[in-house]
Amino acid sequence: MQARRQLLAEKLMDVANIAVAAMIFGQLISGQPFHIGLGIAGFALWSLIYFAAYFYLLKERE
Repeated sequence: MQARRQLLAEKLMDVANIAVAAMIFGQLISGQPFHIGLGIAGFALWSLIYFAAYFYLLKERE
């Protein structure tokens, strides 16, 4: 069960990285003007998912 929780947390961190890449780097390569709101949303989404996975790992170790 512990290995499954660790795998889930790692995959959530991967999803966070993909989300920030899609929302920030996708804007840069699209050729359209950069929208600061989407950049902030991408960073907020990354933070939320990444730290949720981190706290999930901490809770597992207790």
